[in-house]
Amino acid sequence: QNVICPAFYKLFKLNLSARFFDKNTTYGIRFWSKKIVYFLTHEIGLPSGKKYRNLKIPFIFKKYKILVRCFISGLFDTDGDININKRHYPRIRIVSKSKKFIEEIKEFLENDGFRVCKEKRRYYDKRIKKETITYAICLSGKGQLQRWIEIIGTKHPRHIEKINRLAGGGLSIFPKLSEIF
Repeated sequence: QNVICPAFYKLFKLNLSARFFDKNTTYGIRFWSKKIVYFLTHEIGLPSGKKYRNLKIPFIFKKYKILVRCFISGLFDTDGDININKRHYPRIRIVSKSKKFIEEIKEFLENDGFRVCKEKRRYYDKRIKKETITYAICLSGKGQLQRWIEIIGTKHPRHIEKINRLAGGGLSIFPKLSEIF
């Protein structure tokens, strides 16, 4: 509501309101504009419909490192999380059902100087009532988080709150996120 909807208005002059879908399991937006869908799918290269087999960093973004970083930041804001354990040790994770997509993200981040590990997880998904497999990239440690904040960034209020809480917990290496962006 606070990030995607204002961005859609700024880019397309389209007023949207985010809400829950799929029996309150998915939070997002819907719109009906053939021109915008065409632009996002054909010009930018974002997938439509069942997307897991077709997920990739859009080719148009690969021309510029900054656009890939922005793409990964948006991906992190939608499919990522920061976990902070009791010892204030942070861990960044991005999850997808697409192994190929996760490998592509991992390769870019490693080439950009990050230390990245990959995970595979099997679990029972209550929404679809069957076992499913997801893949994730993980970056662990304060140095990786600081580098992430400086290079990739986030606009998700929950992520910002966690980072600011970590910075307020006496960890002086983390400036307040508002001082960076």
